[in-house]
Amino acid sequence: MEFWKILPLILIVLVSGCTSQVGGNNNSQTNQTTLQPPQNTSTQPTSGSGTLQGQVVSPSEQPPALPTVHTIDITSSGFSPSTLTIKSGDMVTFTNRDTAPHWPASNNHPTHNLYPEKGGCVGSKFDACQNIAPGNKFEFTFTYVGNWCYHDHLNPSLTGCINVQ
Repeated sequence: MEFWKILPLILIVLVSGCTSQVGGNNNSQTNQTTLQPPQNTSTQPTSGSGTLQGQVVSPSEQPPALPTVHTIDITSSGFSPSTLTIKSGDMVTFTNRDTAPHWPASNNHPTHNLYPEKGGCVGSKFDACQNIAPGNKFEFTFTYVGNWCYHDHLNPSLTGCINVQ
């Protein structure tokens, strides 16, 4: 007989639990997350597995290509190569292969203001702003498209040009 006494209590608990999950109070906070399908996504399957693995990336969110690093050697006879064509965002490393110091900088000598990005020690940022000792390097990333000629500030007759596309 005791079972019949607690049966109504069990039914009330079950019914109240079901109605709070079905109807619920719209003003209370819940820990439920609504999942929605991704939009405009693409995936690449791993080779041979037949399943998709990895991160889902939208075509417009593909990582940008890494910049290329180009090297220009500086010797007593000048810059080698003296002309170079690169892409915007590429880096050029000027390496002093001479026994004397050199100072690569944007034309025009002595103002170094041809390259349009301001903020260097004299004119533009395309300026080593100091002597580059033998064996040392100066690196610069070109972001402006154009033909940017430069010189050795310590020996202005040594010149070169970088064509940025």
